[in-house]
Amino acid sequence: MKLNEIIREGNAKEFAVLYDIFHKRVYYFVLKSTQSQVDAEDLCQGIFLKIWENRNKLSPEIPLENQIFQIARSLVIDYYRAKTAQKKILANFTKRETEEPSQLEVDPQKVSSLKKAIDELPSKRKEIFKLSRFHGLSYEEIAEELSISKNTVHSQISKALNTLRKKLAS
Repeated sequence: MKLNEIIREGNAKEFAVLYDIFHKRVYYFVLKSTQSQVDAEDLCQGIFLKIWENRNKLSPEIPLENQIFQIARSLVIDYYRAKTAQKKILANFTKRETEEPSQLEVDPQKVSSLKKAIDELPSKRKEIFKLSRFHGLSYEEIAEELSISKNTVHSQISKALNTLRKKLAS
């Protein structure tokens, strides 16, 4: 039986073996892309976590190494999307700071209320909302990532926004 078939069955000991075999290579692959040891270690842990959580989706026909590095590439791309989204937000914030200093005051109560409202969303809706708004993924990318339709993503985002508007308005 192949290692990916054993891991698909949920064998934690074999997964530890897989981790020992590939961790260093995955880490250096990610480090080469991110140029940050901290980010590389975080992403590396995320990659192996994703492999474990989605072990039942591993293909027995595709070599395990190829699947591991495909997941690594995807998470590195997600990392750069998130960084790009953060840079855009920071650039917009900085631009607003120089143009509209009076509007910069952020009410800590509103921020707290927003965080609480997001946390109270149903788990799948919250996940979809965060992938869209915090990680900068498109509806298509979210649909592919979560194996759901693009219409479901659109519907869940709309419902999340409506819920958040209502909770923040009250």
